[in-house]
This record gives sequence, structure tokens and C-alpha cells, in this order.
Amino acid sequence: MAMERPVIATFWSGTTENMTEENSYPLKSDGLIEIEEGAFKGHKWLILLDKYSPEIIGEIVLGHITRILEHRKNC
Repeated sequence: MAMERPVIATFWSGTTENMTEENSYPLKSDGLIEIEEGAFKGHKWLILLDKYSPEIIGEIVLGHITRILEHRKNC
């Protein structure tokens, strides 16, 4: 964001102070789940909405890279 590049990140906790729809792709959640075993037992993890599948994120990234390359070609 500080380098004027869009950021893909969860819209949770401290990142929400700087993220907007205009400067990033905030990934919203379906809530939290508590981890019940292992090293992260007791921690809570975000559940992302289904619309943020790897394919969708890939399309967002590809679109951004395409716009960058088109801009460079036109300069």
C-alpha cells in the first residue's frame, strides 16, 4: 500500500486501519474458529468466505499484472 500497489490481505485486526476497497483487496471472513490441537491450540484462525478461492485470487493477481505490463508497453 505504501508503494501504491494493491495488497491482498485478510480484513482483520490492525490491517483494517489502512486497507480500503480502493488500495487493496480486503478478504472478509465468515468468522473465527479455535484451533483444538497442535502448536496453535487455543489460537483463533479466520475463516475466509468461499468467494476467495485460489482461482479468484489468481484472477485478481493476473489482472493486476496485465495492467502493469500494458502500462509499461504504453510508456
